[in-house]
Amino acid sequence: MGSTIQRCLTSQVLRQTQRQQQRRYGRSYSNASASAVDHWIQSMVTRPKKVSHDTIDVERASQLKRILPTRQKGDYVQDAHIGEILPPSHHLVFFRPKPMLRDLGSDGSSTEYNAPNPYTRRMWAGGKMMWSNKTSLRIGDEMTQIVTVPKVELKKDMIFVHQQLSIYPGIISDANEAWAVKEIRTHVFRKQEDPLKTSAPIQEKNTNAITYDDEINASDTDQAPVSFQYTPNTPSLFLYSALTHNPHKVHYDHPWTINKERHPAPLVHGPLNATLLVELASGFDDRLLKSFSYRATGPMIVDKEIKMTGKWNDRGLLELDAAQGGKIGMKATAEYH
Repeated sequence: MGSTIQRCLTSQVLRQTQRQQQRRYGRSYSNASASAVDHWIQSMVTRPKKVSHDTIDVERASQLKRILPTRQKGDYVQDAHIGEILPPSHHLVFFRPKPMLRDLGSDGSSTEYNAPNPYTRRMWAGGKMMWSNKTSLRIGDEMTQIVTVPKVELKKDMIFVHQQLSIYPGIISDANEAWAVKEIRTHVFRKQEDPLKTSAPIQEKNTNAITYDDEINASDTDQAPVSFQYTPNTPSLFLYSALTHNPHKVHYDHPWTINKERHPAPLVHGPLNATLLVELASGFDDRLLKSFSYRATGPMIVDKEIKMTGKWNDRGLLELDAAQGGKIGMKATAEYH
């Protein structure tokens, strides 16, 4: 009798635990897999802050301007001058990862914040950038970056890793109120596709590619007050990868991208498109950016035109889209001081 009651109580506890895991993760997992993922999530969100330093050198600041599609009209871009303010979002080419070659993932990516197996398909999912109206980053300055991981989510069989970054002019060891840039940076990780299930030839409409939402159609944007169009090519992706020290294969390895990641062609970098949208939002002399929130809604590929547009909403915010082939690949909102 006692053993029967004990087994019933144990079974109830197990069912309750499984229900809690299901509510937490958005679906049901085995005890073993949920435990492993939970342990990894806990290790990420409790890891110590990472403090690093860099210098806003003339070389990288100038080279970024030279390769941005938004800067290709007009005269040759000369070297930046010491003391110039670093443009919004251009901090993304600094504080580059520093892995050993042997420590890169099988997809070429730096693994410092990567999810564990089997969640090995990595994409830049979006985030938010904020700029102070009191403190700026300037060419020639030393600066400090402090990184924490406040949140990791497992939902819809994807893992989302949210990094929080704060950048300060000068060399410091702890956070203070004199920040210049704050950023939330989100990567999403999905399981690798089963090659036995994805052996069919890749089509232009690729149902196996990573998407984060249902497909979003681009609306008629001919009347958009701000717009920009460009066609990403392989040299631009190579140069941006080199400048950001990003060896992720999806941006340059065509066979890998097709056969392993199941995309029809190499992908445009998420932060590159985000920077171009920020450039579009920065084209108002009388308005300083306060924040820029963005979200990748689908991958965009090389050698196919991307159209970027922005429209003002009734709250005075600039809502931006980046679309390719009639489908929106990135949505963003810019707010001003």
